[in-house]
Amino acid sequence: MEKLLENIKIVALFMGDAETSINDLNYDSDWNCLMAVVKKILDLAAEIDEMEGYYLITDAMPYIDQTFEACVNFIKQYGDK
Repeated sequence: MEKLLENIKIVALFMGDAETSINDLNYDSDWNCLMAVVKKILDLAAEIDEMEGYYLITDAMPYIDQTFEACVNFIKQYGDK
């Protein structure tokens, strides 16, 4: 549970939702919330020519938990650059 909360915080910072309560953020369980993240990442991936991250996310799309994890991994890698 602690890892999930940390991952939600990572996504919240990326999305500019850091002021929102973690309990109100459903990136891990609500496709509507997660799709906003996916769109931002895919736009960014195209801009910085990071196609591997793009495909990791799109390949995970049928499964919300895998898509969420792929988004978190992309955000972590992007933050390291």
